[in-house]
Amino acid sequence: MYEKEKIAALVASVAGTGYVLNKKFAIGHDALVYGRLVPTLIKHKLRMKHNKTITDIFEEMVDKMPNQIAIMHLEQTITFKEMDEKANQIANWALDTMKLKRGDKVALLMENRLEYIWIWMGLLKIGVNVALLNTHITKKSLVHCIAIAGTNILIFGDECSKQVDEIKCELINYRYFIHSATGNDKSTIPSLAENLNIALESAPSIRPNKSIRDGIK
Repeated sequence: MYEKEKIAALVASVAGTGYVLNKKFAIGHDALVYGRLVPTLIKHKLRMKHNKTITDIFEEMVDKMPNQIAIMHLEQTITFKEMDEKANQIANWALDTMKLKRGDKVALLMENRLEYIWIWMGLLKIGVNVALLNTHITKKSLVHCIAIAGTNILIFGDECSKQVDEIKCELINYRYFIHSATGNDKSTIPSLAENLNIALESAPSIRPNKSIRDGIK
């Protein structure tokens, strides 16, 4: 009986801690949004011995089931093919316009939304390291995180405009790219930021050469 009581107490403790963290950080929502990625990450771990990256696995899934839904978020959905095409636009923009190369770094500050996934995936396609920033941090803490990421490029969602506006004077020689979930309205773009939505309009949606990331694990 004593063992059962200990297990019950442990369950209650974990549940209570989870409730507090969820109230403070909304981790329940995060779990729902990213829970679908867990199987992919597990496959990634299992396939590492075959030198397959998460990007390789994603592209295999695109080829096998292009028209199936890859992600559902709120009332939005996106198929594997659609997400791949958008990720390819990011990858080609980074290669052709930004002249980024394998091993370069980019910081990403964005709330939970579909664009977060395909922007991240697109940069991974060309071997760029992405620093995923916590959207709960602001001011000096945010400056510190961006600085130690070792990059001078920040991509951020328009929902994070206020945070970026507060720190832009402290980060010299940085390039800021804003992505809007609602469109290309220039009136919502903070000063010094470039419109990523417009930049991607002319970017091709074909896959960059896979050899770019050869050897990455």
